[in-house]
Amino acid sequence: MGYGGFIHNFKNFVLRGEQIYFIRAQQELSSIYRSIDKFSQFELSEKESQSIDTIRNTVDQYAAKLLNESIQDKSRENIAKLDKIVEVDDTQAEQALDVLRMSLHDSYQRTMASQALHTEEVTIFIKLGAYFLSPIVCLVALLNMLMLWFMHQLLKERTALIEVMSDSVIYYDKGGRIWQVNDVGQKQFGYSKKEFIKMTMADLLPSHFNGATFLKQVKHSFNHPQLVDTERDTCVVGVHKNGTKKRYRISITTILNGDGQFYIAVMHDLSEEQALLEKAHLDYLTGVYNRRQAYSLLERELARLNRYHRPLAILLVDLDNFKPLNDKEGHLAGDIALKELCIFL
Repeated sequence: MGYGGFIHNFKNFVLRGEQIYFIRAQQELSSIYRSIDKFSQFELSEKESQSIDTIRNTVDQYAAKLLNESIQDKSRENIAKLDKIVEVDDTQAEQALDVLRMSLHDSYQRTMASQALHTEEVTIFIKLGAYFLSPIVCLVALLNMLMLWFMHQLLKERTALIEVMSDSVIYYDKGGRIWQVNDVGQKQFGYSKKEFIKMTMADLLPSHFNGATFLKQVKHSFNHPQLVDTERDTCVVGVHKNGTKKRYRISITTILNGDGQFYIAVMHDLSEEQALLEKAHLDYLTGVYNRRQAYSLLERELARLNRYHRPLAILLVDLDNFKPLNDKEGHLAGDIALKELCIFL
């Protein structure tokens, strides 16, 4: 849906004030509204419609904050104050996104159950048709065509629901063979649809990072087929086609139907969240913790000191003759001195 990309560029614009992030945020905002309109065209339940409205209202608040004159010309010196101006509570929007993700899962289960039911009905009709005249056989053939058309429509709806997801959605079988991947998954991993159908889930996940944990969880689901609706969340590292690695939060849902056991893996890219945390906690010049994070760590250590009654050592470093260095050699030399000091410490 593009929600995460918009938040990323919105926060970058608030933190840095660079117009390139403002332009990107506007583009992502347009993409979100298009996705919402596209999703609204489907036949939705009352709960799904309420979730769409919640997401739209939250996005409207972000849009209003983005165009707020108080952040367009605002100095970035007081980030905390600026952050208070643009603060938006998106808890309900996150809950609404979870509702839509679960709706995708429920819709897919209904599709597969309907497919199994219709397949069984067609088999019965064909067996009975062998004992009757050709008009009845023709009628069965017509019903079969209608059933296939109906299943095709259901599969189209399922595919459309998968495509509007903002996370990678991968549909694979018990052996790990990949059957279907949405457009987001293709972009995040760099493979085409033709390449994906020749791959397995093991090709996307490195064995040396959480591999044992991940495979153990999947193996557990293999050995317990009675778990028709089982969700597991864990963090893994996905490997891009070019060899680069990203951390993902993966949720696996087990699907049982007449053809065997299948899985839907929803993989959420954590790199943007990690980058935002680093930008909020680290100093842009030196790469060390900024004052806000330093105070937070100090409060945490003081609380631990009081709890465990242990001593705490604090080192305060004062730079002598730093102002003369700036005045004589320039601010660039002062910046270099600060960076070298941080590396030394």
